[in-house]
Amino acid sequence: MMIFDNIFYLFSFIVLISTLISIKATILPVYRIIITALFILMLPLGYQSIASLMGSPKPVSLEWYRSAKEAEVIGVRLVEGKAIYMWLLLPELQKPMNYKFPWSNDLAEQITQGIRQAKENKNKLMMKLPFETSRDKKRKNPFYAPPQPRLPLKPGIKPPQERNHPSWKI
Repeated sequence: MMIFDNIFYLFSFIVLISTLISIKATILPVYRIIITALFILMLPLGYQSIASLMGSPKPVSLEWYRSAKEAEVIGVRLVEGKAIYMWLLLPELQKPMNYKFPWSNDLAEQITQGIRQAKENKNKLMMKLPFETSRDKKRKNPFYAPPQPRLPLKPGIKPPQERNHPSWKI
């Protein structure tokens, strides 16, 4: 059994005991309902925070609140039939995050195609909409290698200017 399962049960037990104590301690029924609702709402948020603090890969299903348009893929490990582990560097974060994607033959093939393309272009591998849950077969490959950036101009050389002569009628 994974660590996630044990921590989830421990966290659920603590929330349940806290809820029972709060129900017993309050007198008015309105406060009981409010406190119980708050504890029920805190359950998924608390589990989410525990999962993100741990060193093990975070299941991608827990990223329901994040809507990143793209992420840089730093590393990939394919465990056939079980899961796809990816280190992603999101634009808004300064550190890579470890994610666990459910196994999919199509996604694994798209990753290997993206890695080949990135090696050919001698560039990094990017992923569009990394937390998109609908991985239908009609969807275009989310992995791509961006084109090489333009080299900076040499010092002292001005960029070329476009000039149009009036007789050219452009």
